[in-house]
Amino acid sequence: MKVVHLSTHDVRGGAAAAAWRLHRALRDQGIDSRMVVRTRHGDDPHVAATDEGGIAAWHEEIITPWLRRHGPEDLPWFTVGALDLPLETHPWIIEADVLHLHWVSEWLSAGAVQRLASLGKPMVWTFHDLWPVTGGVHYAGTNEPQGDAWQRGSTLPEPLRAISRREFDRKHTAWADLPIHVASPSQWLGSVVKSSAIGSRWSVQTIANGIDTNVFQPGDRASARARWGIPAEATVLLFGCAALADRRKGFAPLQEALRSAPREGVSLVLFGGDAVSLDYPHQLVGSVRDPAAMASLYQAADAFLSPALEDNLPTTVIESLACGTPVIGFATGGVPDLVDDGRTGLLAPCGDVPDLAACLQRFMTDAALRSSLADAACSADKSRFSLQTHASKTIEMYRACTAPAAEHPLPEMAQGPLPFTLLNEEMPWLQAAAVDAVLQARQREQKLRDKLQATKSKLDKAKAPTPPTTKDKPWWKFGT
Repeated sequence: MKVVHLSTHDVRGGAAAAAWRLHRALRDQGIDSRMVVRTRHGDDPHVAATDEGGIAAWHEEIITPWLRRHGPEDLPWFTVGALDLPLETHPWIIEADVLHLHWVSEWLSAGAVQRLASLGKPMVWTFHDLWPVTGGVHYAGTNEPQGDAWQRGSTLPEPLRAISRREFDRKHTAWADLPIHVASPSQWLGSVVKSSAIGSRWSVQTIANGIDTNVFQPGDRASARARWGIPAEATVLLFGCAALADRRKGFAPLQEALRSAPREGVSLVLFGGDAVSLDYPHQLVGSVRDPAAMASLYQAADAFLSPALEDNLPTTVIESLACGTPVIGFATGGVPDLVDDGRTGLLAPCGDVPDLAACLQRFMTDAALRSSLADAACSADKSRFSLQTHASKTIEMYRACTAPAAEHPLPEMAQGPLPFTLLNEEMPWLQAAAVDAVLQARQREQKLRDKLQATKSKLDKAKAPTPPTTKDKPWWKFGT
C-alpha cells in the first residue's frame, strides 16, 4: 500500500510533527508511506517539498501579517486558501493508493483539494483543528460552538468577514459532496465537524494521535528534579505551551485560579517560548525542544496544568499521562478523552475558574489525593498513547475506505517545483497585502539604517580626540 501524507510542514509545529510521527510509524509497519509538504524542515528522504519558498513567503510574509493587522487583537488563527497549486500532478501523489491530508492550511486551496479528490483515490483527512469546515478560523472561539456564525465568519470585522464568506462558499461548493474520511483525534472535534455545514456528510472516526512512549514514560522523580534545579520536597505544578500568551491555552484563567491557591511548599514551573508576568512564585525554563528533556520535566512534576479554553487533543496532556503525571485543568475539547476525572486527574468545567481553583486547592492540600492520582496515572495503560496503536488504527481505516472512480484521466506528472497562482476573486486584497508588505519592509529597513547610523555616530564620537580644556593647560599658558 502506497500512502502519501499532505501537510504544510513536516516536523515544525504540533500538527506537522504528529503527521510525521504517524508517517514514520506506518513505515515501521511495512507501509510505503511518504510525505509531500509545502516546506521541508527535516532530512527524511521520504519527504518531498513542492515549494521553493514562493507560497511560504506569500503566506508568512504577506497574507497572514495583513490579515492579523486587519483583525481584532484577539483574532483566532485565520488562514485563507487564496493561492492555487496543481498538487494533483505531483509524481508521488499520482502513484499513491491513499491520500492522507493533515494540516494543509497556508498551502492548499479549496480547488486544489477538490482536484486531489477527482483522482479517485481514497482520501483520509486528519483534522487538527476546525479550519476545513470554516471560512478561515481554526477554532470557533468557544468550546461549545452553536449555530453557523463561527463557520462563516459572520462576527469578524470587515474586510475579514467578506474574505471568510467567500472562502466558506468555495469550500462548501467544492468539498461538501466529496467522499472524505475524517480521522478526528478527539470525540469533541468529530462531533463539531458532524454538526457543521461542510462536514455533515463526511464519515468521521476517532483516532487519537500517538507519541513515542519509549521516551515519554514514568521515570525517577528525584533525578528529574535535580536536572532542572527543582526543590526535591516541593509540590511541583507544570504548565507550558509554544506560546504562553495564546488566549486558547488558558494562561489568563490559570493566573486567576492561582490567586487563591496555596503558595508554601509549591513550585510552579513554566516552559514555553515567551516570558509572562505572573503574581505567583514560579520558575521559567524557556522553550524545551528535546523530547527526552521534555519527558524529564513531566517526570519532575506532581501534576501538569491544562487550563486550555479551546483545544483538540493536547499533545502535552498525552505526554504528561504517558509519563505517569496526573493532569489538572478544564474539561476542554478532547481532554476528557484522556483524563479520567478523579482518577488520573482533576477536571473543572471549561472556563469555570472557581472550580479550577478548587481543584488546585484540593490537590495541593491533600497528600493522599496526590498519591492516588499519581498511582493511577502510572499504572494506566500506556499503549493507547503509542505510535504503534495510532498506526494500526489508521491502517484499518485505510483498508475500510472505498473510493469512487476517477472523474477525469490522471494528469501528466509535473517536473520540478509546482507553479502556483493567486485566486482572481481574492486579487484586490492580495495586491493590497503585497504593497503593504513592501512598505512594511521599507520601514523596517529605514529603522535599521537609522540605528546603524546612530551607532556609527557614537563610535566616531568615541574615537575622536578630546579637545583640551583649561584644566589640561599648563599654568603659564592660561590666557593665551
